[in-house]
Parts: sequence; C-alpha cells; structure tokens
Amino acid sequence: MELENSTEPMEELDGAAAEAMPPQPDADGEGGEGGAQSGNNAAGAGAEARSFAVRDVMDFIGKYPEFDDEAKLGELENNPAFRRFCGSRFGREPLSELYGTYLELVGNAGRAAVAKAAGRSTRSTGGGTGGGAVLDPAQRAALNKWNEEHPEMAMTAKEYLGR
Repeated sequence: MELENSTEPMEELDGAAAEAMPPQPDADGEGGEGGAQSGNNAAGAGAEARSFAVRDVMDFIGKYPEFDDEAKLGELENNPAFRRFCGSRFGREPLSELYGTYLELVGNAGRAAVAKAAGRSTRSTGGGTGGGAVLDPAQRAALNKWNEEHPEMAMTAKEYLGR
C-alpha cells in the first residue's frame, strides 16, 4: 500500500484505514461532525478528523509495517480484545501508541502465565501418573529383551529401575 507519496489523502484509504478512526472532538469538546455548528465549521472539523485519521494510520503503518494491507488493519480494528483494551481511546489517541501498549500488556500476561506454569511444575511432588523413569540405551535393550522373553511378567521402565 503506497500511501506516503500520495497527494490524495483519503482516496487511498477508502477501506478499513479510512474508517478506523471515529470522528474526533472539536476544540470545544463537542462531537466532530454535525451538532450546533455551521455547515462550514462541521466540514472543517470533519476534514480535520479525517486528516488526523490518515496521519495516524500512516504513522501506525510506518511503525508496524505488517499492517500495510487494509485487510490486516481491518482485522486489528475488528479484534474484540484490542477494541476492549482501547475503549473510548480508540480514535482519540494515536493508534501506534495504543497498539504498542496492547502488545506490551499481552506479552506480560503471556510471560506471567509461563512463569506460573513453571512454578507449579517445580513444586510438583511427582505423584500422579507416569513417567520420570529414564533408561539409558543398555537398560532399555535389557528391559525389551526381558519383556519379549517373559510377556506374562512384563515390566515398565519404572519397575525395571526399582528392582
């Protein structure tokens, strides 16, 4: 998507990128388009909001080039977890900042889950099912030979090590 050299600010972003940002508030805090404003001010505010959206998407694509496709940008926009994270900040704060914070939060949650699982496994008593019995190749060969010769008294690796 070649947007940086475009002279038409919005025509290139007619899909998800153009609609990625809701109307921005005016300087007086009122809604971006319409309201009690005159038609000329509303058009100026709408153009300003669209200009912000275009610049914001361009900055975002510059920082995260994997989203240079409108479909991928649309996927991010429609990602329920990302939209829930953004809340009312979506369209009011730069998308690249929101996405960076989102990635940081998701990454921290993943690392915390891995650390928690690792902590549980180190505290494990080993009771429960199975394994842990590791045989070297010579022991494995001897166990297999025994089990072939005496199928009625076949042993597991754990039983073989405990004899």
